Amino acid sequence: KSVSLPEKLFICEICGFQTASRQYLSRHRREIHNKQNREKLKREKKFLCETCAFSTHSKSELTVHKRTHTGEKPYMCDQCGYACTNKRLLRQHMYKHTGEYPHVCEHCGYKTTKKLELTNHMRKHTGEKPFKCNMCDFTATFKTGLRQHMVKHTGEKTYACDKCSYRTAYKYNLAGHMKVHTGVKPYACNHCSYAAAHKGSLVHHISAHHSGKK
Repeated sequence: KSVSLPEKLFICEICGFQTASRQYLSRHRREIHNKQNREKLKREKKFLCETCAFSTHSKSELTVHKRTHTGEKPYMCDQCGYACTNKRLLRQHMYKHTGEYPHVCEHCGYKTTKKLELTNHMRKHTGEKPFKCNMCDFTATFKTGLRQHMVKHTGEKTYACDKCSYRTAYKYNLAGHMKVHTGVKPYACNHCSYAAAHKGSLVHHISAHHSGKK
């Protein structure tokens, strides 16, 4: 018997507008927000990308940004052939060769080559949760956490199995599901030859068959 699933909703992250059509959401962003933003940015004398909504006060920064559309990567590592769009990315890459970690957490010693990664790490110490859901009171430390939370509102299941009809909202759920097809069973029982694809199955097995054993 078929089950009727709730209609998939696409939500504008700027104003909360909802629609069942991805096309209508794109039109909404273009006609409402992009038009408003571009007019405002022109008044502020910002440099605008003609391909997307990116804007900046710096002409050189716009030049670098445009490379994300053209694919141009003029900065190349002389040790491994890595290429990128700007000097900053090349400088960060070179730390892999030098072993240098310029950004260090003063609380726990965590080290990284990227300033943004240190900023994200510091939220573990400060408890800051800057990413807020516009449909409920949920807040998240990281953008990925908010993205995962939004699935509860939209019902969207973006991760699909290429071997069956299984779909899920979370990448780790898909990874667990794929074990059904691959036959991989990494969780082995210490008391018998039983092995399971999922940790929960092993816990249930031990509870049912080996309860009280050490």
